Amino acid sequence: MQRRQFLKRTLQAGAVLPLASSGLVARPLGASFFPRPAAAGDRVLVLINLSGGNDGLNTVIPVDDPAYFNARPNLAIAKANTLRVADGIGIHPSMTAVRDLYNNGDCAIVQSVGYPDQDRSHFRSTDIWHTGSDAAEVLYTGWLGRYLEKIHPEYPSTLPTAPFAIQIASSVSLSLQSDQGNMGIAIDNPDRFYNLANGLKVPSDPVPATLAGPELEYVRSIIEQSNQFSTGIHDAMIRGTSTSPYGADSLSSQLRVVARLINGG
Repeated sequence: MQRRQFLKRTLQAGAVLPLASSGLVARPLGASFFPRPAAAGDRVLVLINLSGGNDGLNTVIPVDDPAYFNARPNLAIAKANTLRVADGIGIHPSMTAVRDLYNNGDCAIVQSVGYPDQDRSHFRSTDIWHTGSDAAEVLYTGWLGRYLEKIHPEYPSTLPTAPFAIQIASSVSLSLQSDQGNMGIAIDNPDRFYNLANGLKVPSDPVPATLAGPELEYVRSIIEQSNQFSTGIHDAMIRGTSTSPYGADSLSSQLRVVARLINGG
């Protein structure tokens, strides 16, 4: 078995370790959380993917379109109650924070990004979203995974010392999948990940000269990598602080973790 095949078959839930969790929905993507010289333009991209039955038309509301009110005689948000953000567009009255971000130029609303001839399948629509594919094609790699694979062509023949991406979830999403395997790791709780990885010890005895020797050597390298990843993430959490107020919901809790990792990275 080649190293790449081994990686694909064994690291189903992340580039380091499969982790069990309750299944969180936010998917932040960030740079490695290890001490390094600050570079000009050094930025962190955070992606949030909300899964569930969000009512899009009552989130971003076409307030000047009579078809909206005709189709929703009981569910439509009254025009006077919406928060206007642009001509013909309002948002739900509870979204005052988003309205303020929009008015400050820190938020954009992108409309008309569906695909033609929708089959009304949430599963297929989610796959298209994660892969960046056309509706008529089926891809098994994600748009983020393909990008990371392009800028890290040495992976997985050469294993990284820091994760390319970190996802707060129980498993790595399709968006981070590449032809070489998952291009990120999934953790539901940094402390739990640290405690789990720290319990893995690499044996000191030499790898036996057997047919399974190369695979065993690679497993040991994965353990070492896991320890390094977990230590870096753990240290970033200790260094990081977040003074902003957060809610008690799961998304807010995840974003608090993301903020601490970025601040301490």
